[in-house]
Amino acid sequence: MKTTVLGIRLNDYQREKLQRIAEDNRMSEVEAVRVLIDKLIEGRIQIGGGLDLSGLRIVAKNKGVTVQQLIDAVVEQLSEPTE
Repeated sequence: MKTTVLGIRLNDYQREKLQRIAEDNRMSEVEAVRVLIDKLIEGRIQIGGGLDLSGLRIVAKNKGVTVQQLIDAVVEQLSEPTE
């Protein structure tokens, strides 16, 4: 099977999250990205097209933050360990 090397740029937040996810799943960052890509190809992850962010835009505006900041806060909350 032919392989290709693909370089991507991640900001610090994305890199830290990727590292944490990989560590939690006892795999390398590369393996975590491969799993993510495989799930996308299999259709288990959907991106673009059908995602309506209008509700998030309203909440973000009311809170005085961007939609991305709101999403980041939700992801951070979900990644915190529960007791």
